[in-house]
Amino acid sequence: MEDRLFQRFARGCAFRCEYGRGGASDFRFCGGAGRVGHRDHAVAGAAAAFANLSQLDGSSTLASAGVELNEMQRSQLMERIEDFRAQGYQASFVVVDMRTGAAIASYGGMPMYTASSIKAPYIVSLAQTGAVDINAVATSATADAAGLNQLITQTLQVSDNDTYEALYKRFG
Repeated sequence: MEDRLFQRFARGCAFRCEYGRGGASDFRFCGGAGRVGHRDHAVAGAAAAFANLSQLDGSSTLASAGVELNEMQRSQLMERIEDFRAQGYQASFVVVDMRTGAAIASYGGMPMYTASSIKAPYIVSLAQTGAVDINAVATSATADAAGLNQLITQTLQVSDNDTYEALYKRFG
């Protein structure tokens, strides 16, 4: 049930997720925007999202705006968050459905060191925007695609900062 709840809010959402063990440092955005069928709907959803974000309590274990969590959903989310913390980790996240503006957060205002959490969403954004033909890269269809395959593989599998930087310099 809780996985479905996260999936419901993660589909078509912009999200910020941060995690770390120990002390916090900088605060960064990671995530992307989902597909929206109509521009006016997207603008209305974004307006609602920004309004709901301003209503969230950034220091709260669990906060929501624009969505009602029933007691079971709230309990399941709280249990997952507390399980994570009991293992010695700190986490903060904000998930926003850009279609409806619904927002859920856990310690959403708490700055944390994000490590390499931006790398996977960045690569997804390259594919979503068409900057990278992911099918050509996956099959190494050309010499350029084969080179991109190596860069992406190293970036994702071993979190190689140099290959991530090479991608960023090429695609922005």
